[in-house]
Amino acid sequence: MRSLTPFIWTPKQPIHGFDRGGMPPRQELPNRWFFFRRELELPGIADQAAVNITTDGHYVFFVNGKRVGRGPVRCNPLYQRYDTYDLRPYLTAGRNILAVLVHTYGADAAFYELPKGLHLRTFGDGGLWLEGEASFQSSKLALRSDTDWRVMESDAWLQDVPKTNNSLGFIEVLDARKLPENWHSLDYDDRRWDHARVLKSGNRPWAETGAFELTPFAT
Repeated sequence: MRSLTPFIWTPKQPIHGFDRGGMPPRQELPNRWFFFRRELELPGIADQAAVNITTDGHYVFFVNGKRVGRGPVRCNPLYQRYDTYDLRPYLTAGRNILAVLVHTYGADAAFYELPKGLHLRTFGDGGLWLEGEASFQSSKLALRSDTDWRVMESDAWLQDVPKTNNSLGFIEVLDARKLPENWHSLDYDDRRWDHARVLKSGNRPWAETGAFELTPFAT
């Protein structure tokens, strides 16, 4: 995938410089869950509204509290796959909420493969990417992952659990009492959540090539 839209993630996970030789593997805990939200103000009913979305891990995508889809399918990190959704059935004129639940594994499995090399050592695992556009009679609105998204890591799922086996994922232990009620709905107050961070490292002396800049999945 090639895109100018960045991957985003929690600002509480440091980005390590990629110019240091011999960096050790990252030490993020495996089996983590994150909530993401983004408010949109639409001038009317969209004539067209489609987005592409993917994550490092698995996601469940909601618009205005309604589940739109989940994914992505298993893929190699060198050829990251994404899903495309038509959002017109879910969007309304005025305020709207895009919400994503992301589960990042932190370990290889039959259905998931960790990023490799500099990508993993620099960013760790985890990342959300969304790119699309809503068009109206006289205007267009970009739909994208950026720092206007809000993010919160959830403690509702128990992290320290075994895998079912070496191929399948972690056993899911959920304390639903810890889930923020209606977190994916329009009326939920996310002002205490963090603003998402763009996953990018390095500088860019040659804009034509992007040399010396590192982003997840070579976006």
